[in-house]
Amino acid sequence: IAEIEERNLRSKNIIVRNVPESKESTQINKLTDDQKTITKIIEELDSSAQQEIVKVYRLGRINPDKPRPIKIEFTHKEASKLILTKRNQLRNNVRLYQDLTPLQHKNLINLRTELEQRKNDGENDLTIKYFNQQPKIVKFKPKN
Repeated sequence: IAEIEERNLRSKNIIVRNVPESKESTQINKLTDDQKTITKIIEELDSSAQQEIVKVYRLGRINPDKPRPIKIEFTHKEASKLILTKRNQLRNNVRLYQDLTPLQHKNLINLRTELEQRKNDGENDLTIKYFNQQPKIVKFKPKN
């Protein structure tokens, strides 16, 4: 039951990766820079979803080698779903992901490991697809 509640809460969120850290000196200015960057990204995908943003903040500790991910919280899960369906339209290297629970994340890692093992064993044309919000390994047909 706790897992279901956690998934419902996280269904309103999106994780954004590969957004460079701000060079500003104060925390408030850094947050403002992040909010401006996220606004541009969301406007590029769907300008109506921008009014649904509740919070924008960085996750984790500062690491000079790589930027921390940004979490966006929306008022409704429909806004996050809309943005995630359009995420392939982004022209830069910024990546958008669903906010997964620890259990979902662990299952996805196990599935990726299994996929890699099956590819190493000689099975070709495999990929991970989502069916009813559940990831599964399936064969795909390459486009001609």
